[in-house]
Amino acid sequence: MYKIHEKYFVFLNSSLISENSVGLLFQELLENGLAHKEADKIFIPHEEICRMSSIDQKILNLPDLYPFDIRIDSSGMLQDPNFKLELRYYEYNHGNQLFGNRTGCILTLQNGTEYLLSLKQYQLCEAINEFNNLDERDFPTNLTKFAGIKQLSEDSAAILDSYLKNEHIFIPDKISLKLKKKDNGDLEILPEVEEQEDSHIQAQFEEKFDDASRARQNYTITGENTERIRIPFNKKQQNELNKIKENRIVSGKEKEKILKSPHELFDPEIINLDNFSDRVIKIGLYKPKYFPFISPYESEWIPGIIIDSGQEKRKILIPDNDEFEKLEKAYKKAELEKRELVDFKGEQIPLKEAKELVNLARIQLKNTRVPVKKIPEPDNGNVARSASNEKKVLIIEDNLYEDKYHNHKKQPIPCPETFIHKFKNPPNLKDEIKFYDHQKEGIAWMESLFEDSYPGGLLADDMGLGKTIQILSFIDWHNTTQNRENKPYLIVAPITLLENWHAEIRKFFNIGIDINILHSSDRQQINLSNLKKHSIFLTNYETIRKSRNQLVFGQVNWAVVCIDEAQKIKTPGTLVTNAIKALKADFKIAATGTPVENSMVDLWCIVDFVVPGLLGSAKDFSKQYQKPVRRNISDDTLNKLGEKLRSQIGLYFKRRLKKETLLGLPEKTEKKKTNIMPDYQKVTYFSIIEKGQANNERGILSTILDLKKVSDHPYLIGYNNYENISSKELIETSAKLITTIEILEEIKEKKEKVIVFAEFKKTQRILQKVIQKHFDLKNISIINGEMAARKGKRSQKETRQEAIDRFQWENGFNIIIMSPVAAGLGLNVTGA
Repeated sequence: MYKIHEKYFVFLNSSLISENSVGLLFQELLENGLAHKEADKIFIPHEEICRMSSIDQKILNLPDLYPFDIRIDSSGMLQDPNFKLELRYYEYNHGNQLFGNRTGCILTLQNGTEYLLSLKQYQLCEAINEFNNLDERDFPTNLTKFAGIKQLSEDSAAILDSYLKNEHIFIPDKISLKLKKKDNGDLEILPEVEEQEDSHIQAQFEEKFDDASRARQNYTITGENTERIRIPFNKKQQNELNKIKENRIVSGKEKEKILKSPHELFDPEIINLDNFSDRVIKIGLYKPKYFPFISPYESEWIPGIIIDSGQEKRKILIPDNDEFEKLEKAYKKAELEKRELVDFKGEQIPLKEAKELVNLARIQLKNTRVPVKKIPEPDNGNVARSASNEKKVLIIEDNLYEDKYHNHKKQPIPCPETFIHKFKNPPNLKDEIKFYDHQKEGIAWMESLFEDSYPGGLLADDMGLGKTIQILSFIDWHNTTQNRENKPYLIVAPITLLENWHAEIRKFFNIGIDINILHSSDRQQINLSNLKKHSIFLTNYETIRKSRNQLVFGQVNWAVVCIDEAQKIKTPGTLVTNAIKALKADFKIAATGTPVENSMVDLWCIVDFVVPGLLGSAKDFSKQYQKPVRRNISDDTLNKLGEKLRSQIGLYFKRRLKKETLLGLPEKTEKKKTNIMPDYQKVTYFSIIEKGQANNERGILSTILDLKKVSDHPYLIGYNNYENISSKELIETSAKLITTIEILEEIKEKKEKVIVFAEFKKTQRILQKVIQKHFDLKNISIINGEMAARKGKRSQKETRQEAIDRFQWENGFNIIIMSPVAAGLGLNVTGA
């Protein structure tokens, strides 16, 4: 039993909350914050009633959905202050009119029949009601409000009268400045309302803008199909347009002032003076960052730098005076020979960076217990250095030494006591897909963070808990219900995972939005006009990092930016980290199963992407959390430190573990098999030990590496051509291969599939040769760094995803060989 009020459905007798279907539905709504209870009544907003599934609507005995037409008629002209919109209901467009009253989402006809409006119909009716009740209106307000109503009418298949149908309105998000240098050096300024070049809208707008001495409330232009298009401007926008009129042509000091400080003349809230995010300081040459405070070992501070050239990232440490002397010698040699690069430890270091490292190491190695607080300036020298290879990138507020990004002071941390996880099922999820409880919680967490206007979240679930489907479900919900401006979505992942993301979208959702995979080679696709399209763009970190691409990706107003395997930006100040942090988005998601790989600063850097400034500066964070961890502190102190950090991050952080979440899974079973090495393998093994003991310069690490190789197979040392060696001989000379074949024989008897992991590429190739021959199998794939992540323009080779799909689709006994590194980056293989 329910009553209908203006804002709520009120269900009476809350004792209905029991184990029956109605009671369970009420309980779910209350727990998710979609309803509230007062005394013995349950209140559910009309919008939530509309969002329910048809099954839930039937459980509550709600009326049938309204099956007829909604028509919108105009009363007066849009320029009239008393202009109104009238809602009418018809059996069909020109059929019998239906008379009745609407209360929220319920339409009650005169004969007593009740109908339930769909969500889009309800939103349309509410928008018209709000429009008609505006206290103060003018022509621009009428046009702007009607533009939104017209979009809702299209979404709900409502019918507009001929006058309204022919009113086309273009609402510019922001006015930009179009600057053009004249032949005499003067600067010409025009307002730009559409970013696409050679637009018919922009061209006609410029012509009409110059027709009058003052900015108008409304500009009317003719569209490509001869339709009339109105462009309205409110009073604040008109004021800024008049400033442009007053400065249409400028020269001298005025020109320089506008170019350097346009915000002193124009209001940046109205005029789009900077297409980049608030975090971007300027466009400039990338300068490597130096982090002496993040390289401590126990109580010792090791001088070093991280260099990101834009093509690769390198970490170089100078642990002692011997290494310092080698560096200094290499630097002086390059300086003497007037070379731009210094050869040091197999690396090519730019001369300027090498000089700074020499100066830093000279001071730091005098006292390794106290970190150098300021990087010394290099000596002035007359060293020729070409800037031809230096490219401009986005320079951001990096928060390394000082907390200069203060958004966190305005943005409260979600409070566990008041933050409610409001789960809303993704609209386009395929019927056969079901969520685990922890996945519902993760989706609801992201949805609620967004609805409560928080900037994003770090999803750090353990590997295998379905981070991908949670994020895609959030994007599907957001795109269907929240993305009114049709902004694009960006997913950044390692190149090996792009096809997997693409496949998961198609696997789980009947989604109508375009999906585009972008790589650095797709230069024609990576442009501002293309990236602003309403699409899901998948790209990799290396593509974003390139200087040319940074400037494009950084100007797009992304609806959501998600970075997968977010530990890729764990190092502060590198080129890829800065490029990712320069992106602007309404909501940001970082996903990683390993938020801390090497140090606590990894976590700081990822959180600094999601909520800049939340954890203060990197230096202060390191002092507060990283240094104590380096010391031998008690478990109790360590736990308190962890609780303090967790509290500081709050609900921006979501992490669940398999052992705590998937309680129904069987226990992991490990079976260890041992075998005696064949004679040749044993002799090779001990000969490596003898060489390692006799040659101290060889190094213990190299010896251990060779022992690992020989333990796989002795032919990994000194052999390159396995095609000349029979499979029988390859098996008989390796204890590990003998045992592997025995295990595979058992699996073959059961007609099951198996994944074989091998670290070394040579081991992988030997396995492939032996398995194909011994079991008479064809097309045994190896998933490693050499396999293509996508189809090349001319290559027909199998990609990673194609190999995995084929392995999972084929029935019966089958084998796939994988590198643990390649497989550890988000690949989903469930067929074994």
